[in-house]
Amino acid sequence: DIEAAQKRISNIVKQTPIFESRLLNHWLGHQIYFKAECLQRTGAFKLRGATNILAKLHEQGELPQRVVANSSGNHAQAVAFACAQFGIPVSIYCADTISPIKAAATKFYGAKIKVFASREEADLAVEEAGDEEGTLWIPPFNHPDIIAGQGTLTLEALQQLAETGVEPDAVFAPCGGGGLLSGAIIATNARLPNAEVVGAEPLNANDAARSLQSGKIERLNGTPN
Repeated sequence: DIEAAQKRISNIVKQTPIFESRLLNHWLGHQIYFKAECLQRTGAFKLRGATNILAKLHEQGELPQRVVANSSGNHAQAVAFACAQFGIPVSIYCADTISPIKAAATKFYGAKIKVFASREEADLAVEEAGDEEGTLWIPPFNHPDIIAGQGTLTLEALQQLAETGVEPDAVFAPCGGGGLLSGAIIATNARLPNAEVVGAEPLNANDAARSLQSGKIERLNGTPN
């Protein structure tokens, strides 16, 4: 699925570079590579998943009449940009804590923004909107085609490193909703089964760690400090 996604999105998503820091390598005693996805179109990896889900539907001749999504910024920009490539109108549902810069960029890409007092209210509203006929709700992480799209980031990084003869023994990724990390695990296990995959999150927003400990999905009570 990740390899298919890579081919599917290649005409829209850029290949981003990999960098090293000699100073950091010296300090830590390891050779560390950074995948600079901040240089991706819309500024984040989220474009990979959003593009994949729509490009796959396009292949199947099943593009929706309209799209809705819930996001605090990066996914919003990605969905808006991807929808623009396929000529689909899109509405973004978000809390009033959304970054003004990211909101402005999302509007620039052609999306309408619906603002709510809390993330919970936005999530409920987008779920209702997604039930309307002809409407596709693109979630930020928990969808197979989103995960496959985000997985292209790790696959691409491993391919780039392999070209230079480097075979990493560990892959580290941030864990927010888990889409990027899920794709990283799948891609790494397939290409480098002996490599460790590590997810990282802030202590003040450790819902993933708490979920692993309790065995069920734990949600944050509010926006973490």
